Amino acid sequence: MYVEEFFLFSRKYPSLDDIGSELINVVDRLNIPQTVIFGEGAGANIACRFAIEHPSRVHGLVLVHPTGT
Repeated sequence: MYVEEFFLFSRKYPSLDDIGSELINVVDRLNIPQTVIFGEGAGANIACRFAIEHPSRVHGLVLVHPTGT
């Protein structure tokens, strides 16, 4: 499910887990084999979730003020 569909059908904001899970679709669509992800705040949390789910696709992480949720 893409983020746009999530908003249309659920009418609620996606969780950080949802966004982290959808990030692989963006990376695949752009044909990026491996990436360095920079995230600040909630973005750092999302980057960590992506790295945990897809470690072979992450070359590095830059995390600034990661959130705890």
